[in-house]
Amino acid sequence: MTTSKDLFQVPKRYKNWSYGLIAVGVVALIVGYLMYGTGDDIHHKSRFWAALLQNSTYFLLITNASMFFVCATILAYGGWQMAFRRVPEAIAAAVPVIGAITLVILLAIVLGGHHMTHIYHWTDAEHVKHDPILLHKAGFLNKGFFAVVTVLTIVLWSFLGWKMRQRSRMLDNNPLPSKEAAKKYIWTNTIWAALFLVVFALTVLSSIPWLWLMSIDAHWYSTMYSWYTFASTFVAGIALITLFVVYLKNNGYLEMVNREHLHDLGKFMFAFSIFWTYLWFSQFMLIWYANIPEETVYFKPRAQGIYSGIYWMMVIINFVAPILILMSRDAKRNYTIITFMSVLIIFGHWLDFFQMVFPSPSPTHVPLILYDLGIALGFVGLIMFVTVRSLAKYPLGFDPGSEWNYHISTNMLAYMIELISGKTLRQYVKETVLEPLGMKNTDWYFEPEALGRFVTAYNYDKGKLEAAPGNYSAGTISKDQTYAEGAIGLNGPIEDYARFCQMLLNKGSFNGHRILKPETISMMTTVNRLPAVNSGGKGFQF
Repeated sequence: MTTSKDLFQVPKRYKNWSYGLIAVGVVALIVGYLMYGTGDDIHHKSRFWAALLQNSTYFLLITNASMFFVCATILAYGGWQMAFRRVPEAIAAAVPVIGAITLVILLAIVLGGHHMTHIYHWTDAEHVKHDPILLHKAGFLNKGFFAVVTVLTIVLWSFLGWKMRQRSRMLDNNPLPSKEAAKKYIWTNTIWAALFLVVFALTVLSSIPWLWLMSIDAHWYSTMYSWYTFASTFVAGIALITLFVVYLKNNGYLEMVNREHLHDLGKFMFAFSIFWTYLWFSQFMLIWYANIPEETVYFKPRAQGIYSGIYWMMVIINFVAPILILMSRDAKRNYTIITFMSVLIIFGHWLDFFQMVFPSPSPTHVPLILYDLGIALGFVGLIMFVTVRSLAKYPLGFDPGSEWNYHISTNMLAYMIELISGKTLRQYVKETVLEPLGMKNTDWYFEPEALGRFVTAYNYDKGKLEAAPGNYSAGTISKDQTYAEGAIGLNGPIEDYARFCQMLLNKGSFNGHRILKPETISMMTTVNRLPAVNSGGKGFQF
């Protein structure tokens, strides 16, 4: 068994597969160019470029979704993904590479003009002059704006993704020297993650799907289109992460990954498959029901034309299969099932992008050909190559360090007491601790007249003692106080506290009542000198 700090050793068989798939893509590109990219047939040329557009944008967006996953979990303080975080980081390393390819393809299509393809009708200046709708959108749909936004977006995605990977790798050989340094590192990480998410929101969740995909059918629009595109690429991105996690786990890496992590990834795939379906149905149902020609013009060639088979197969793969197969808990924890569903979901949303792109520039030609699949396999091989190249450079896991920073989670323990006993925390503590010890004046709640009996707390600041605010003691008599907390709020006089301390000195008993076992008292009073970031006292130093 390898450890989390081991570098990934790329198997020769894996290398051969990645090289082979890249070769398939190159051959498909050459053959496709000779068959469709040359000559005077504008429809054939559109077919050639449409496949490149569909595959490049799809695989760019799903690799970028991996960094979105990393940044979103950082902002949510999600620690569960730390066991495999290097995987989405490595996948995101493909963004600059695929981004450069996508940039060349997009600029070639747009700047090449309408004489080269029929993909973006708004690139034909003469056509725009006589089309009121395109003329109205000319401030947004023009070559200059498209080029600037596309270049800026891909550069920002690449830079911010690189920055997040760089910060992650900072700790491999340079552990943080102090708690203050750790806080600063976490805060700076949070800032960079938030910046990535802001850029992500302004691009993937708004402008980029409009420019790259929706403008193919420039007369039609949907306010949900960007969210629909995000849902499609994010669930495919989670599936891609899952495939690499399973592969590494099966090869003896990622020792900290277990079925709980697999279950969580499966839940993400299931949840966002349902979210994608919600967005798909919301668009389709409203437009179908209203039956307005200006809106049905988008769905008619997809749901009823020669693309109908692909369209409805895409719906079955992306909704029916996940809801039937991933519904159960056991399925989401099964390596074979989750691997199969990951491949199926990636393919299903590839079909989703296929039907986004092709019906408009190629409305009468054969829907799906080997050229399209060959280009897709080439991108798959490229992702495989770049991802493992990144994985092989740095340790797959994170060194947990040598200092403890744990907490006994008293609020969670209190909640568990309530669940197990079937009583409120206040009632349980009164019956099992306070009443047997005779601590009659100790409670969470007090009448207003008791406020004067509370001692005044002081803070030491700049060489002086200053009275602390009375918010804490005032809270004990507030009518808004509706529950007893496990962490704070239990107050009483010194006489009651003395009874509790005497119980501890008596090894857990007082006045004939056994409150705690002697073994528990022994554990509470044993010094465990572990190197701790939080050194709160003896015992376990909490």
